[in-house]
Amino acid sequence: MVRRTLSLVILASLALVGGRAASAATILSQLTGNAEKDFPAAPGTTIIPNDPLHGDPHHVFQAEFATQRGWISGWNIKDVRVTYDKSSDQLLVAVNAFSIAGDADGNGDPGGPDPLTTRAGGVDLPHLGGRESIAVRININDNPNNAIIAGVPGDKSHAGPGLDGFTVARVANPNSTDLAFNFGTPLPNQIGTLLFDPSAQHPDFEFSIKNFSKIPGVDLSKGTIGILAFAGTPDDIIAGEDATPYTVLPLGEKVTVPEPATLLAWSLVAAGATWVRRRRRASA
Repeated sequence: MVRRTLSLVILASLALVGGRAASAATILSQLTGNAEKDFPAAPGTTIIPNDPLHGDPHHVFQAEFATQRGWISGWNIKDVRVTYDKSSDQLLVAVNAFSIAGDADGNGDPGGPDPLTTRAGGVDLPHLGGRESIAVRININDNPNNAIIAGVPGDKSHAGPGLDGFTVARVANPNSTDLAFNFGTPLPNQIGTLLFDPSAQHPDFEFSIKNFSKIPGVDLSKGTIGILAFAGTPDDIIAGEDATPYTVLPLGEKVTVPEPATLLAWSLVAAGATWVRRRRRASA
């Protein structure tokens, strides 16, 4: 299994845990783009569940025609999976979708909109194009003023050199709840790899952040990080956006994988809750 080859270390510890040396390329070559296969629920992986109280796979709004066909929008996040590999100093993150990440209407063909999507005036662009975005914000030491953001920005003028425009950057406006349009100054030393353009064969959004311990403010022996993920676009019409609960992960020792009860509401997210609720409602 992947965890045997990666010598995964529980993110909550991020401590001096031994493991065999492995190159970054070797580690990434083991990943498949299937989050639940690559990062199973076992020691070594922190899983941040989305909508943990209800477990509803349709908690993001989508058009009735999609629901009737049994489709689930690719903006609908099931959970986020995180691990740290000490030997290569990489933070590995997987945004685990209920279907195919970025497949707006959920028809199984990201970048190939259903005719009803097009008829409604919506789009489903290939390669997370246009204003489509999947992004993960990380607050170092739970401090919104020391935050980075990784993923594919909605504003492609901020796209990076990676696949689909993947990049890692400073958060442009620390006080904003927005992720898609909040990519600031790039961090070239931290820009890792987006493993796959999400597809039926590689359905999830998996990426690495390089030189994680060298980000200013990171201390692997103490402190915390806060994580928030987003997926969506304002242009698909037939589906809403999704955002995970802001979750604080202690970096100190003797800390286990957080249970749903430990998921913390972030004051900035609460301030933006009205906007989120407009786009997230249960389908019939």
